[in-house]
Amino acid sequence: MSTHDDWSKPSLTLAEEDERDQKAIVSLVIDEHPKQLTVSELARAMAPEAKDRPIPDWVERGIQELVGWGLLNREGASVRPSRVVLRFVELFY
Repeated sequence: MSTHDDWSKPSLTLAEEDERDQKAIVSLVIDEHPKQLTVSELARAMAPEAKDRPIPDWVERGIQELVGWGLLNREGASVRPSRVVLRFVELFY
């Protein structure tokens, strides 16, 4: 049985979901800086319900997109914010 609230909530497109996920990922990596997170640590923080499961695809996709845009650096299993994104944060936040 659905309620009226279910009907009034707009659903997100895939692009909007990806953008939401990327914002959350980059925010967490910036917040944890200078500590470097492993992809596994990042995934556990983003999806605690998936603790004992493989890294969710949406986390991998988000990291890959953010690396492609130059906002994150990935070296092996570690993820850290790029100098560009850290400078942006310094200037605007």
